[in-house]
Amino acid sequence: MRALLVGWLAGRGRGSAAATPAASTWLGSLSRETDELPAPAATVPWAAAGAQRGVLSPLFNAEGLLPTAAAAAVRGLAWGADRDWKKVANPIADIVACRDLRELRALVDSETAAWSSAGNAKAMCTAFNKASKLGTTQGADPVTNRRVFRTLAAAYLPLVEGRPDAAGCTIPLHACAKAGYWEGVLATALLQRLSADGGALLGTAQANEHANLWWSLSEADKSSEGRQVLSSINVSRLLDASAACLLASNDSGTRHSSNILLACARLRHHNAALTQHLTAHLADNGDQANCHDLANALYALGELAKDAEHEPQPRVVRGILKVVSSRLAAPGDDEFTAQALSNMLLGCFNLGSADSSLRDYALQLAEQLAQECQRRIFAGFNPQDFANTTWALAKMGYDEHRWYAAVVEATEQPGAMQEAIAQNWSNLWYALALVRHQPASGRLLERTVEAAGQLRSRAEPQHCANLLWALANLRLYDERPVDALAGRLGELLGQGPQQLTAQNLCNSLWALAVMGTGVLSRHSGLVEGLLREAERRWATDGSKGWTPERRAHLWQAYLEVEALTGNTPRSGPLLAAAQEAAVARATRLAAKTRPEALEEAVALTLQQLQAEGAIVSVQQRVVLEGLGRYAEALVERPDGRRVAVETIIPDDLLVSSPRPHELRGSTELRLRQLGREEGAGEVVRVPYWEWEIIKDEAGRKAYLRRLLGVGPA
Repeated sequence: MRALLVGWLAGRGRGSAAATPAASTWLGSLSRETDELPAPAATVPWAAAGAQRGVLSPLFNAEGLLPTAAAAAVRGLAWGADRDWKKVANPIADIVACRDLRELRALVDSETAAWSSAGNAKAMCTAFNKASKLGTTQGADPVTNRRVFRTLAAAYLPLVEGRPDAAGCTIPLHACAKAGYWEGVLATALLQRLSADGGALLGTAQANEHANLWWSLSEADKSSEGRQVLSSINVSRLLDASAACLLASNDSGTRHSSNILLACARLRHHNAALTQHLTAHLADNGDQANCHDLANALYALGELAKDAEHEPQPRVVRGILKVVSSRLAAPGDDEFTAQALSNMLLGCFNLGSADSSLRDYALQLAEQLAQECQRRIFAGFNPQDFANTTWALAKMGYDEHRWYAAVVEATEQPGAMQEAIAQNWSNLWYALALVRHQPASGRLLERTVEAAGQLRSRAEPQHCANLLWALANLRLYDERPVDALAGRLGELLGQGPQQLTAQNLCNSLWALAVMGTGVLSRHSGLVEGLLREAERRWATDGSKGWTPERRAHLWQAYLEVEALTGNTPRSGPLLAAAQEAAVARATRLAAKTRPEALEEAVALTLQQLQAEGAIVSVQQRVVLEGLGRYAEALVERPDGRRVAVETIIPDDLLVSSPRPHELRGSTELRLRQLGREEGAGEVVRVPYWEWEIIKDEAGRKAYLRRLLGVGPA
C-alpha cells in the first residue's frame, strides 16, 4: 500500500472544495493597518471531501452466498474441475501466485468454502491482502474485485468471533479499507471483535497492526458506507485502547508512527500523550525514517494543530522540524516528492499559526522548503502542488518575490496547469494577491482565461469570491475570467442563495466595486442580487456571519454602487450597521496604528507650511464619517478649499507589474473614494519614490507647495 503520502488529500480528493483554513495570518501582516479588505479565508485543498468508493449492497449475490466450482466452470473461470484442491498442501502459495484478479477470482470461487470449513484464516487473510493489491493495479476490473471481496467476506464471517489475535481482524479490515469495500457485515464484525472486552485483543497486536487499524478507520470515515460501519462501535474507545498499547511499547517504528499520526489527523482524534509519544519517537529516530514518513508526520502535526482541542508540544515538534531540515540540507538517495514539499509547507503554516513559540522555527523550515522547490525548478509539481505551496508561503508572509516570479514562470509552462480545477486557480491567484505579486507577463492570466469554461460551470462560491478578490487586488480586470466568475455566482445565487456565506457576499461585492464602474455596470444584476441577499440575511439572521470588518467593507462596496447609479441612497438596517462599522474601524485605525515614517515626515513639513502661512490649517488622521475612512492629513488652503494629502508607500504598490508604481486594488479604491468625498482633484498623493529623492527640508516644502497649489515661499 502506498503509505499515505497525503492520504488525507488523496482520499478526500486532490483539489476538491474545502473547509476554511485557520484564519490567522501571523507573519507577513502589512507594516501599517490600512483600509485593505482582509484576505478572504482561502479554501484549504487538504480538507475537502471528494468522491468516495463503495456502494452499500447486500452480502448475498444472485448466485448464492458462496459460488461453487461448478458455477465457476460454467463461466469458464474455473482453474480446472479435475484439480483436487484438497490435496494442495499450501494454498497460500497458490494465492500468492495469482497474477491478476481473474486468476484470484477463480481460485477464491473454487476454494474459499473449503478454507472456511477448515478454519484456515491465514489463507483467507492472504487472499484478502492479495485482492487489495491486485485491485489497485492498472486495468483491474472493479466488478471482479468486488466479487472476490464478497465471496471472501461471506466465508470469513463465521471465523471472526474466534480470532485469537488482532492480526486476524486487522488484515482483512485493512484489505477492505484499501478496496473501499464496506458492504455486508464483515467490517462491522471485525471492528466489534477488536472492540470486545475493552479492546483486549489489541494486546496481541504488533505496531504494524495498530497502524493498519488506524488507517482503516480513517478510510472508513471518508464515505457514508464506511461511516455506517463505524457507527456500530465506539470509535474513540477503540482508538484509546490501541493508544494505550502503543504507549506501552517502545518500538512503534517510524513508518507506523507516521501513519498513525496521519490517521489521528484524519479522524480528528486527540490523544496528547500518543501524539507526543509518536512524534518524539520519530524525532529520536529521524535518521531511520524515510522522506515519505517525515513528510506525512509533519503534515499530520499541522492538521492536528488546526483544532483548538489540540495543543502542539513545541519541544517534540521542533525535533521533527530539525530532522526535516537536516534531511533537506544533506539529501541522500531518498528525497521528498513535490507533493511532500507542498504538504510540509502546509504543516509549517498550521503549526506556526497554532503556537507562537513555533513560528520562527516553522518559517525557517518553510524558507528552506521554498528554496528546495525553486532549486528543482518545481519539477514534478501538479496544479495542486503549485497552489498549495504558493498559498502556504504567502500566508506565512514569505516575501521573496524572486521565488514568486519563479513559481509563476513554472505554472506558465505548457501543460503545467492543464489539469487545474477551480480551487487550484482560486488558491494560486489568492496567494499572489496576498503578497501583491502581479505576474510580469500575461501568460498565467491567459492560462486562467483558457479555464474560464470550467470556472463558469464548476466553481464553488468560495472559489468565485476569492478569485474575484485576487483579480481585483492585482488590478487584472480581464472581462473573460471576471464574466465567467460573475456568471457562476449569479447562477449559484439563483439555485440557492444559502450556498453563499456572508463572507462570499461581502468579498464578491467588494471585488466588483474595486474593479470600477465598467464592471459594476456590466454585472448590475448580480450586484443587485448580492445586495438583496445580504439585506435578507441581515433581516432574518441579524449579525450572524457579518463581522464588523465585513460590514465595513460592505459599506465601501455600497458607496461605489451608489456613485454609479446616482439613485436615492439605499437605506435599511444592514447599511446603517455597515456604515457604523466602517466609521468605528476608521476611528480605531486612526487612533491606534502608528503612522509610517513617510506619513510623519509629510505631516511635519505641512505643519511648517502652516507656520509660514502657506496653508491655513492641517489636521492629521481625520475620520470622514460619510466614507467610513480616515484621511492621513486634511489641509485647508488660503482659498478655503480642503485637500486630502495621502502618502504612497511600498505596501500600496503591486510587485513585478509591467507598469511601474501600479497601485494595488485596495489602495486605488481608497484614493478614489477620498477624491469623491473631497471633490474631484482634491486628493494629493505623495509617493515615497518622489519624496526620497528630495533630501533637504527646503526642497520638500517646495515640493508640497507645488502639489497643494499654494505657490512658492
